[in-house]
Amino acid sequence: MSEKYYTLGTHTSEQWAELHAELTADGNVYESVPSRQVTIVDDRLHSPTRGDYLLTEEEANALKNDERVKVINLSLHKHKDAYDYDPDDLKCVTNNTLTDRWPTAYKNYQKWWYSHGNQFGVTKLNFDLLDNQPTLEPTINRTTALYRMSASIQNPWKTTNTDTQNPISGKIQQVGAGENVDIICADNGCWIGHTEFINSGVTNAVNPSDYVGGNVLPGNGYCDVLDLVLDAPYYIDPDWFNASASTRLMTRWDGTTVPVESVARSWWQNTSQRSSSFAAFGSVSVSNSYTRDKVHGSNTKTPRVFDISTTPGVPVKRKVGDHGTQCASLIYGRTHGWAYNANKWHLNLYGYSSVGSIEVGFDVQKIFHQYKPVNSLYNTKDPTMSSNSWGLRKSKSGTHYHFRNSGAVAYGGSTAEPGFISWLGIKGDSGNWKSEIYDNSMTVAGDELAAAGVIIIAAAGNSNQQQVNPTHPNYDNRVSNNNTNTFYQDQFTELASFASTGSTNRRGFPQHIGKTESQTSQGNTTVKFPAINIGVLDDSFTSIGTGKERKASYSDCGDAIDMYAPGDGVVAASRPEYQELWLNNSDGDNDPNTGGLPQDGQYIYSRLDETRVDTSYNGLAAVETYSYATATKGSDGNAMDGETAFNKTFTGATDRRFGGTSAACPIACGFLAIVMQYNRGWDYEDLRDWIQNNLQTQSASDFYEGTEATTATANWSSDYHAIQGSQRRVLYQATIPVSTAFPTNASAPDTTVPVITILGNNPATVELGASYTDAGATAMDAVDGTRTVTSTGTVNTSTVGSYTIAYSATDNSGNTGYANRTVNVVDTTAPIVTVTGTNPITVELGASYTDSGATASGSETVTTTGSVNTSVVGTYTLTYTATDASGNTGTATRTVNVVDTTAPIITSSNIASSINEGITGLGTVTANETVTWSISGTGVSISTSGVVTLDSAADYEIATSHSFVITATDSESNSSNTGTLTVAVVDTADDGNDGEYDGPLVINVILGATVNTATEEAGDSFFSGNTNTGQVITRLPPVYANDGYSVSLNFQALGGSDETWTIDNISVNPNSNFNYNISSPAATITQQNDPYTTQWSCLMGDYSTQTFSSETAASAAADPSLLELISLTTPNPTLNEETHTFSVTLSEAGGTNQVRAVDIDQAKHFDAQSFISKVQSII
Repeated sequence: MSEKYYTLGTHTSEQWAELHAELTADGNVYESVPSRQVTIVDDRLHSPTRGDYLLTEEEANALKNDERVKVINLSLHKHKDAYDYDPDDLKCVTNNTLTDRWPTAYKNYQKWWYSHGNQFGVTKLNFDLLDNQPTLEPTINRTTALYRMSASIQNPWKTTNTDTQNPISGKIQQVGAGENVDIICADNGCWIGHTEFINSGVTNAVNPSDYVGGNVLPGNGYCDVLDLVLDAPYYIDPDWFNASASTRLMTRWDGTTVPVESVARSWWQNTSQRSSSFAAFGSVSVSNSYTRDKVHGSNTKTPRVFDISTTPGVPVKRKVGDHGTQCASLIYGRTHGWAYNANKWHLNLYGYSSVGSIEVGFDVQKIFHQYKPVNSLYNTKDPTMSSNSWGLRKSKSGTHYHFRNSGAVAYGGSTAEPGFISWLGIKGDSGNWKSEIYDNSMTVAGDELAAAGVIIIAAAGNSNQQQVNPTHPNYDNRVSNNNTNTFYQDQFTELASFASTGSTNRRGFPQHIGKTESQTSQGNTTVKFPAINIGVLDDSFTSIGTGKERKASYSDCGDAIDMYAPGDGVVAASRPEYQELWLNNSDGDNDPNTGGLPQDGQYIYSRLDETRVDTSYNGLAAVETYSYATATKGSDGNAMDGETAFNKTFTGATDRRFGGTSAACPIACGFLAIVMQYNRGWDYEDLRDWIQNNLQTQSASDFYEGTEATTATANWSSDYHAIQGSQRRVLYQATIPVSTAFPTNASAPDTTVPVITILGNNPATVELGASYTDAGATAMDAVDGTRTVTSTGTVNTSTVGSYTIAYSATDNSGNTGYANRTVNVVDTTAPIVTVTGTNPITVELGASYTDSGATASGSETVTTTGSVNTSVVGTYTLTYTATDASGNTGTATRTVNVVDTTAPIITSSNIASSINEGITGLGTVTANETVTWSISGTGVSISTSGVVTLDSAADYEIATSHSFVITATDSESNSSNTGTLTVAVVDTADDGNDGEYDGPLVINVILGATVNTATEEAGDSFFSGNTNTGQVITRLPPVYANDGYSVSLNFQALGGSDETWTIDNISVNPNSNFNYNISSPAATITQQNDPYTTQWSCLMGDYSTQTFSSETAASAAADPSLLELISLTTPNPTLNEETHTFSVTLSEAGGTNQVRAVDIDQAKHFDAQSFISKVQSII
């Protein structure tokens, strides 16, 4: 790229020296500075911050991004062709000359009073009544503020020595009417159907000579005022609305083409309901209850009104537009306002049916200012001004006060306030006063509104409060909650519950809107207040005629007041104003508070407003209707001639007296619009400089100053007209400079917006928690070339979401191009789950296991799945899971190995120490768990259940004993053994050795016989005195015993319920003389739950003998060989002899069955000892 001559300038001389050295050196590594050595053409020794260099366009563009560079452009004197212009165009050609507002001189009043004629017989209202208008003149002549401002620095009533109650005939002259300035009346609604805002068809209208009328939207509407919420979207974004005009647009009552209400609200609320070029500002939460009828009314409807009364007979109305209508008329009304040719906007900022909140209202105004179209006449956007006749205030009481940094001083609260507190709010605000409020979303929105460049005009307030700047010693005066709090530790509540400091002498809100603090290079703090702060002049002098002009008693004062404007006794347009009062029968007046309760159907309807000459136009029939509150109605449920609702039609527009800083603020706003008209590029600092430098302060002989109080306990209320340190500065038509030439031969305007190219990815994606550096954007304009791109928006990488970086670039004609980058902060990183404790971990079989869990890298909850069964050997897996807010899931696992390293325990072994010949069974072993049994030894086997047997019957002659070792092995190959066991073989077989049977036997059944007949042996111990027929002889079920072992038994009476058994194996060997008659080979055995025995002697597992007191106790013992008594009943036996024999099958321990005969004596000869003897003989 070829080199060109560029002039480069820096912010400071030090920066120029540093950058100059880098440019003229070779091998630079700075990103914005060329790496090559640059040729210096002119080092401009006369200038400490400028020089001319030969650079390529690419190098010049890179240097623009260097923070040290203030300007860099083609050299004006080297590239004259790039700056070709007609020299005449640089001349300040303007219409900044005084012209008559009306060609005729009319009467002008310093103050305005109500007239008798318009009060409908009411003899007393809130104001003194003077009949000062015998001949009705056009309303324009009653506007007191206009004549005062059009005059010189001195008040014309003083210079002409005219009583303030008398009019002065004269013309009003102006240098402008606010042309090409957007003015927003930010108040509580406005009745735009009033004749003050109607530009055609008004009867008897006397319009200013240069009045244009109309509004900025199509349709040639005859109402001048537009709504900022419902109408401005079409002004800003006409292409989108025109693209579907049938569904998005409608015709307003005056003929203006406006957006459909719901579409207009959606335009603010939803980015998809507007052109993409306007998507950058996002959504604004305007209220869905914001409608034209409620907020502004029309020619057929007044704005919203309703009754909230709780007082019998007296309606208490709440109205929209009862304040905003007056304010709007004083700004830009065609007869009352100074800026009658401005672009007129209204916003219902607060109160009923408002935009949603003051914060939302600030946002709407800011966006309107930033996105509205360029004025083709100037190729720049029109200035935006906002009039705010409202403010936050509330009475506050502390325990201590601070005055001029004297430290905390205790006082007795609201009943013992020092002078600098007690006087606050007395004259105008009923004891309420303002403090600096703490930052909140509303104040931040206000700061943004000011930073955007909107000129904010604010009413100083009616609290007769001294407001001072930071350099004043009273700046930190305050009330406090205790004696230790610093300034910003105290907290009080302002109107609408906004938290505030306890400051007594600082600006309130919105007076401190946009407040900024910065450090100077010397380390000092500079505080700036963008809002122009307006106090109000009194409509009277200190004395009649020759006295001094003064501030109104209620007006705030102090050096923070930028100026005082007329407004104490002015007249302004109003919505219909009236009183509805019950007429009381007892005294006949219209005061419901005297003479008893109101009576039904008797009332007076009293107008509080003033008639106008230009009162009507074709189609004006505004209906006002609302239902009366229950309390308003009489005892019959009706009100006002039996009505339940108010319903009247107004065919004429009226005015009313208006005052306070609420009036001074819009009056000043309308006038200052003329200043901005000729200085379109000014900001608030420029405008304040004009106020301070061009509005000369009045002399002390013309303006009452009073004495500033300097102590806390001084009698501050002794002089409410004292200005307490403020300048004697009054708004008047001083010299207005012209920095914006009025175009006389303007060429075709440049309406092409710069084209913005977004660098890097769009959309861009960044991981949660990562850093994000925006790649930026470039802008190129077809006329002006490369433009500076500004970006707004931030990316919070600590929060997942979609963020918008909005880029804008404005060319020299005020055309602004927009582009957006979407940055998606995503979370695709799963939480890291860390297992706590040992992993893998080993647990012994049967032991308890408590898991130590896991943790996640974030705050996520960790859940565990899986289980560990420590009773079963195996490998178990526990899975830990954590899921973050973005659905990313992280897992970790723990392996738990359940192992068995413990040898089994052989819990019992009844292996016999000796066995008889012929026996194969040696006994049984058991273990504490499932095992595999094995045995070592010859001729010995063991079953899976632990039964040990010989492979062949024991034979003493073959082996006198058998030795072996039994081993138990579990599933994990752990094993234990019994050690060597030896079982002796007893020589019992009839083999010629001893011929005796002395091995252990098992007696399965020993039978007894049923007693058939009674015996004389009544005391037999066996039957315990009971020998009746049917009693049973008992038997002894299996008893294990060794040779020579005896068992003793004692019997008692028969027990309780029986359990029946059947014996199939029984036989009887009859005597040759008698026969047993047994019809069945079966006998019934009945087991007793409560047997005869009183004592049990049991052979235990270790062959010891243990005695138990009952069968229950014996059953509970560990492994007894339990003796049970079983009763046996034979089926119908016949006993014919004294003895009989039952055959009993006996089983040897080795399993061989033998049949032995047991002789049982007849019952009368049978006793226990003989029975036991027979048992012993068998054993």
